[in-house]
Amino acid sequence: MKARHTILAVDDNATNLDVIREILGAEHDLYCALSGADALRMAHEHHPDLVLLDVMMPGIDGYETCRQFRLDPVLRMAKIILVSAKAMVEERLRGYDAGADDYITKPYEPAELEAKVRVFLRLKHVEELDKMKSDLMLLITHETRTPLASMFGALELIHREADESANNLRELCSLAVGSMGRLRELLEKSQLLCEFRGENVEISPRSFAVADVLTQIVGRARDRANRGDLEVRIDALPDLRVHADPEYLPMVLEYMLDYAVRLSPVGEPVDLIAGESGGDTVFQVVYRGPGIPADRLPTLFEPLHAVDVDHHSRGTGLGLALAREVARRHGGDVEATSVPDKETRFSLRVPAGISKPDAAAGADRRAA
Repeated sequence: MKARHTILAVDDNATNLDVIREILGAEHDLYCALSGADALRMAHEHHPDLVLLDVMMPGIDGYETCRQFRLDPVLRMAKIILVSAKAMVEERLRGYDAGADDYITKPYEPAELEAKVRVFLRLKHVEELDKMKSDLMLLITHETRTPLASMFGALELIHREADESANNLRELCSLAVGSMGRLRELLEKSQLLCEFRGENVEISPRSFAVADVLTQIVGRARDRANRGDLEVRIDALPDLRVHADPEYLPMVLEYMLDYAVRLSPVGEPVDLIAGESGGDTVFQVVYRGPGIPADRLPTLFEPLHAVDVDHHSRGTGLGLALAREVARRHGGDVEATSVPDKETRFSLRVPAGISKPDAAAGADRRAA
């Protein structure tokens, strides 16, 4: 049986409420209030999914009622459609400023009213589902951090102190440490992505030199890859600077490089390039190999973009999703291009930092 949604209709004219009841009453649990004060009281009793709120009412008018809904932590997630006989742009803008989701004029066109209600009820469901997923991910990450750290530390200690003759024990510990490290990384990326999507991360840009940061990123990538054949080539002007967050920008460049290293064939180099182009500082990661299918490129920077989540072995895409979040928070963006059996190129652009004027032309060539 399909769940019924709760709608609160607010109007000081009982005839108007009868019209709404006739249009929506059969499909939804409909409650009616004759004033803004009654609407706030009834909303706390019935927790409506959607409110049809008349603008012109005695006492607390629709605009003020809407503002009070948005300030109330219990009620603020309800979708609000303002209702008025006026259709002036100024009235609509005033409603949006008060926190309304949409505006509809009287007299009602039943089909339009039903359509708007369906759209906003569906939107509220999606928003609630996204919030639940985000909250659940934060809870899982928080609750698993301490036991995971304890197990990780214990296994590392056993691995270090195991007798050389206990080869099987050392190998098992090494396998367990690697697996737990990947799990810890997954949880940390998931939490950070949730925080970025929830706008709970503060970006603090400042100017810093690029070359040393890239060298550090490459060193850590080599350690993680544990591949003797891995060659990562850095191409960046020694005096290039960028105006960005010194924690988050290097972090996501590292994620992009790790992704490229995972997909790079044995014996093929990976390039990490930095330069300036079109008023932006541009970072590029280039690797050779089969490439990325054209139909996957549009969703490459979405989390969990792997084609087969149950059997994927090349990452979840969380690092690339974080790269896009960080770039956009800096006022930039990311993109990917791929030529099958030739090269794949990730590009991250952020507003340019401070660099010497005579170096700009060379940087443009590197970023092209």
